[in-house]
Amino acid sequence: MAILSGCDYLPSINGIGLKTACALLRQWKTIEQVIQTLKEGKKSVPARYLESFRLADKCFKHQRVYCPLKQKLDHLKQPDADWDEESDAYVGADMHPTTAKLLGEGHLDPVTLSPMTDINPGYVPGVLKRMPLTDRNQRKRKASTLLGDALSVIHGRDVPNMNTFRTLYGCITCVTAISRPNPSNQHQRTDCCRG
Repeated sequence: MAILSGCDYLPSINGIGLKTACALLRQWKTIEQVIQTLKEGKKSVPARYLESFRLADKCFKHQRVYCPLKQKLDHLKQPDADWDEESDAYVGADMHPTTAKLLGEGHLDPVTLSPMTDINPGYVPGVLKRMPLTDRNQRKRKASTLLGDALSVIHGRDVPNMNTFRTLYGCITCVTAISRPNPSNQHQRTDCCRG
């Protein structure tokens, strides 16, 4: 799908983006059927597109990457039996293990293979400030703690958090009814009050 919609190894067919590529592959299941359908339709498919697609697919699967365990370039996935010189050239040339290691660690420029130079040797990164958490659970805990503190002031009891409050004192409505009784509108204890 990523190759069909356009990638670094193969430009997309005009009018085919991720959404269209996904829909075509779901409907037709194989790239061969998709290409045949596009050729029969109103899309213009470049000559040798299917062969280029297969090379791009091989590049995604079998590209050369630096393996820190072997300390040399190795294929991401070992090539199949149909591996040939064209495929090998397309996924990238092999290189000396020392050069591969220096390149993999970022000490060599990937284009020129010359040593990387520090363009700002005096720069020292500053200390990063820790950002406050804003997830829902933290907000609930904070609200629960504030409610517990408020109720402990009202009732003179220690209510450390909302969960303790619910199990020891019932629901919020019960506490409100107990703290401000109103004869015309008494709160009936329900399942929420039984902790």
